[in-house]
Amino acid sequence: MEVNLSIEEVLPILLAIVVITGLFQLVFQLGILSRLAFYKPQAQKKEPEPVSIIIAARNEFENLSTLIPILLEQDYDSFEMVVVDDCSWDETPELLKSYAEQLPNFKWTRSPEIDHFHGSKKMAITLGVKAASYERLVFIDADCRPNSKSWLKTVVGNASKNGLVLGYSPYKREKGFLNAVIRFETFHIALQYMGFALAGMPYMGVGRNLSYTKSIFFSVGGFRSHYSIRSGDDDLFVNQVGTKANTDISVEPESWVYSIPKSTWKEYFTQKRRHLTTSGYYRLIHKFLLAAYPVSLLLFYFSSITLLVFHSSLLIVGILLGLRVLIQLTIFIRASKWLGEKKLIPLMLFLEVVGIAINGCLFIANAFRKQTSWKN
Repeated sequence: MEVNLSIEEVLPILLAIVVITGLFQLVFQLGILSRLAFYKPQAQKKEPEPVSIIIAARNEFENLSTLIPILLEQDYDSFEMVVVDDCSWDETPELLKSYAEQLPNFKWTRSPEIDHFHGSKKMAITLGVKAASYERLVFIDADCRPNSKSWLKTVVGNASKNGLVLGYSPYKREKGFLNAVIRFETFHIALQYMGFALAGMPYMGVGRNLSYTKSIFFSVGGFRSHYSIRSGDDDLFVNQVGTKANTDISVEPESWVYSIPKSTWKEYFTQKRRHLTTSGYYRLIHKFLLAAYPVSLLLFYFSSITLLVFHSSLLIVGILLGLRVLIQLTIFIRASKWLGEKKLIPLMLFLEVVGIAINGCLFIANAFRKQTSWKN
């Protein structure tokens, strides 16, 4: 059946799309994204609890050689380090053995080299949790660097609910458009997952700066419900156990953990495709809101621009478009105070659309790709 619509008939449809998507954008901005922008941190705990730092590493001799001395300098009274060697074939085992022989607060173990477990970061983390002496666990990756000697104290100090603490892990600022894309994406994802957590609906965290307790881990059988999925040791776990009553955030600069960004688009796309494989396993409400936000934004911009071109409903479109841009810029500027990306503010609205386009393309591409390793 062929349907022919004139431009006069299409314009009212576009106006309806603008109104519906525009209102959704405003609700999402004010209900979720604005929570971090206007966040006021609570007072830190006065008596920090003993902590086990857990690192899962494969062939990370050079990174661990740098990271371990940095962690040993943390300004914290009682902590241990537990490093799990995930079947490395470089000099990692020798390095870990040397530290274990010298330091009483250093442990290391090794993942089994059998087909069922080989290459599983979730297995490595599980071994680390089991080997940990203390109830409070803090996770970091071997290629990351704490932003201060107070990293541990600040993250643990934010655990007011005695449950999960979602930390922030930005990427180092370097030259080039790719670096800007990566840094904004990290900023925007943090704006979302911390906003959701502050709204009482935590859905993810980043494993390179994350804390929770052994009790929470074992209460759900660790990663049992999603062990077959390579990724998700951080976001799927938080999505499973996170609640309004047990989740805090940690955004103070002292609590940041910096990572080195990918240097080529190919590396970046490979990493992104791996990360996107887990979103389909989120709770239904999270999947709906996280999908509706970018789709509604693209529909909103497309319909608004089309109506402006044809000089239709200018007042309504102008008000909604102006409100959306004004509120989003206000959120971005204020959130930059917490997340340290003021240099990107002039490009943020553009980078937001670029990021949505990239994620959409990679989401489609993932349907034709099978993941084989956690270390990409």
